[in-house]
Order: sequence, then structure tokens, then C-alpha cells
Amino acid sequence: MRLSVLDQSTVNDSMPQSQAINESIELAKICEQLGYYRYWVAEHHNSASVAGTAPEILIAALSTVTSTIRLGSAGVLLHFYSPFKVAEQFSVIESIAPGRIDLGLGRAPGADGLAARALNEHVNPTSDFKEKIKELLYWTDGVPLPEDHIHAHGLVTANPLGYSSPDIWILGSSVEGATIAAELGLPYCFAHFFNDGEHMEAALTLYKSRYVPSERFPAPYVAVCISALAGDTNEEAIRQSRTRDHWRIGFGRNQRNPLVHPDKLPAADYTAEEFENISKWHAKAIVGTADQIKEKLASMVKQHGIDEFVINTWTYDFESRVRSYQLLSKLIK
Repeated sequence: MRLSVLDQSTVNDSMPQSQAINESIELAKICEQLGYYRYWVAEHHNSASVAGTAPEILIAALSTVTSTIRLGSAGVLLHFYSPFKVAEQFSVIESIAPGRIDLGLGRAPGADGLAARALNEHVNPTSDFKEKIKELLYWTDGVPLPEDHIHAHGLVTANPLGYSSPDIWILGSSVEGATIAAELGLPYCFAHFFNDGEHMEAALTLYKSRYVPSERFPAPYVAVCISALAGDTNEEAIRQSRTRDHWRIGFGRNQRNPLVHPDKLPAADYTAEEFENISKWHAKAIVGTADQIKEKLASMVKQHGIDEFVINTWTYDFESRVRSYQLLSKLIK
């Protein structure tokens, strides 16, 4: 299996948020040594539980402490930004680590309404995401724009130019993102961890059936980002997973609180509906020993033809997260 990592720089209730950024840097070095193929970092705002707010800066830092693992974003919230500026940022990063940078683009809000206005008070939430991607491809790869586009005639360039440019990825959890990736001939990563795989079969089927080959990507390429947690025993993995379950309950209550230790969770602070949700999550969870997780991933590959898994692991403490990635690295081929 080709395995990669999505790290969101999670924050627990006993640490400063800045520590999470430094843990992400350390985890990237460890995952490179373990043989993971790529290491992605996220963009979220106004959250006490996730410290990753500026992936372009973190990726640049990661590029100076790694040498082989691919690095990228999952994903830059393009609707808030100028495609030209994003292209320049990632052209700089590509200059630092040529041939191993991914620019993943997402449509998810990544911020509440207050943070969204703080990021860009003029953003149009109904703006055409695909058109912004086309413009970004023009800046990074020189893909032609329509003749009537203001930048169609190459009078402006996104510098620095070099011998290589970042790989553009489309990230999503619905058929809309899959449609855009297929039409533009780009690799696609389905965010299984958003909703436990709802809409995945429809999205991947559509992506493969409608894929238009591009020069850089002549064939469709499917990655699936999963939430997975491995332990030395099944019981230990389940215990550690309670931290994320509790966070998901809080998310449903519109809370973005720091992570809580699994042994310090309130025993009966959930409603009947929330207990039912936890049971549903456990039924779909990719949690257990490495061998148990291997069986689940193999089944997903057989059913959906997945090329790569990007593993997102939340635990209360850094050591447990590292241990999970160590155990799962045995599945890398």
C-alpha cells in the first residue's frame, strides 16, 4: 500500500497551541524515516483544537528538515485568496524542495463566519471554484486561459519560475470536487474522514468515468484520506480513539475545544442521540491493531480501486500519535 499522512496540528488541553506546530515538524521527520510517501498539512481557522492555519508557511519549514517525503497542503482554501498569490507562495516552496511539493485545494469553509470575514471580507462564497483553479494552473503550469481573460497573454508571471512546479490536487467529500478533478485532469483525494465515507463510491466512480487525461496526469489517480488509529492492542486503540469521539460530539455542538485525555472524559455527558452517533462511528471506525486496519484498507482497495491512503490520526498526546504511525508503517509496500 502507498500510505501518506495528513497532520492537522491538533492541540490538547494541557499544551500551548504553538507546541502543536513544532510537533507537526517533528512528526514529519519521523514519518519520512518510516517510509510514508507524502506529508500534508491543513488550513483551519478560529479553532482551539487545530493549530494549522498557514500551510504554506509550515510546508516551507518542513521542506528544510526533510529530503525525500513529498510535502503539501490539504488543503489551501482557494476561495479566500488570489490564485496568483497562492501560485507565487508555492513557487517559492517548490524552489526550496523541487519535485516534491503538492498544492491541494479544498472547497470546505475551514473557518466559521467570523473568521471567514476576517480572512477576506470581500470573498464571494458562490464564486466559481473551477475557474479559480484554471487560473491557478495558468500561473503554475502555463495552462492557457480563455482569450478574453485579463491574464491570458502572459504579461504577468508568478515567480520564481524553475524546472518544476507543484502538483495540483483537488480535495473533496462530494461529487462536485470529483467532477472538477476529472474535467481538469488532476489527481483527486476524497475526504473520507469528514463523513466516514458518505458519497465516496459515487464520487470515485464519477471521477474515474469522466476523467480527461492531462499531460502531467494521463490517468486518474485516487487517494482517500481516512481517520485511522492503530494501537499495540485493539483495546488500547479504542481507548485512544475516545478523544476524537468526544471532539466530534463537541463539533456537533458547534464547539472547537482542545482535545481531552481519554481517561478524563465525562462518563455520561452525552445525549441519547450522541451516544447513538458514537455507536455508528465505532461501526465504521478504522481503529485497532495494524493487522485489523490492514484488512479494512485492503477491503476498501478491492471495492473502490484506491491508489493511496492518506492517514489522519488524532490522539491526545504526541507519543500515541507517533506510535500509531509506527505501527501502520508496517503496511507500506
